Amino acid sequence: MKPFTVNISETVLSDLKNRIKNTRWPGEADGSDWHFGTSEKYLKEFGEY
Repeated sequence: MKPFTVNISETVLSDLKNRIKNTRWPGEADGSDWHFGTSEKYLKEFGEY
């Protein structure tokens, strides 16, 4: 196994952070509870992380 380095420019990372920060969340259907995909609450927490 050979070590590798991930090379992502700060410009790209900064753009991604801004896109996540500026996401317009659509809202979840009442009681969806992961039945229709990832929960919005989880995605918001993940984005803040």
